[in-house]
Amino acid sequence: MSVSILGRALRALAAAIIAAAAAPAHAQNPDPVSELIRKAEAREMDNGFCASIADWPAGTADSYLHFLRSAEVGFAKVNRFRNNAHCQFDRVIEVYNGPTGKCVRYVWFACATSNTCAKGEDTDCQQANGGWKRQPR
Repeated sequence: MSVSILGRALRALAAAIIAAAAAPAHAQNPDPVSELIRKAEAREMDNGFCASIADWPAGTADSYLHFLRSAEVGFAKVNRFRNNAHCQFDRVIEVYNGPTGKCVRYVWFACATSNTCAKGEDTDCQQANGGWKRQPR
């Protein structure tokens, strides 16, 4: 290999490294929670995002009840639903005593296959019988 070909190859390699370093962070395989929040706040389409997350647990009634019972401000959970077609991140923003028990207010960020990602807020309160009920907005 001649010196000029080697020089061009090294310059091309250096340019590729610089371009990769300057690429936006979300194009470099970010952590899934940050990407889900970004997509939800931008109201982007899922575009296969949830299907690409393999290590989040499946959402169940038991895991949701554990989330509510254990809730403290800042407590969070991630879940996948419907054969990995839906993924969600929930973070507790307020815990208070309601008329019949603990109330948990949380913000959620979610995506679903073929849909726009979104964010919202919900409050669930423990009832006198020990069950939990979503509160009207």
